[in-house]
Amino acid sequence: IAPRRHLPGPWVFADAEIREFARVLGEVVSRYDRLFSRPFPYVMAMHAAPKGEERVFHFHVEFYPRMRTRDKLKYLAGTELGASAFAADILPEAAARRLREVK
Repeated sequence: IAPRRHLPGPWVFADAEIREFARVLGEVVSRYDRLFSRPFPYVMAMHAAPKGEERVFHFHVEFYPRMRTRDKLKYLAGTELGASAFAADILPEAAARRLREVK
C-alpha cells in the first residue's frame, strides 16, 4: 500500500488521507481474512523515510502472509532467515489481483 502522492510517512498525511489510509488498511486485512475464509495471520511492515531522506523516500506498507494456503503455514527458508529477506511464493501483481477478486 502506498499513497498516490509522494509522502515520507503518515505524519504528513492530510485528514482525508488518514481516513483513506485507515480504510484501505482495513480493506486489505479483511480481504486477507476472506481469502481463506478464516483469520489470516500476517506481518505488516510500515516503511517510512529515515530522518534526512524525506525528499527521496516514498512511504509504503508491505504485508508478509504467514500462510501458503488455507491450511499450510509458510515456513521461512534458510535464504530468508540468512538474508533477512522475505521470499514470496507469488508475484506482487498476482497477489494483488487475487485480493481484488475476493468478494
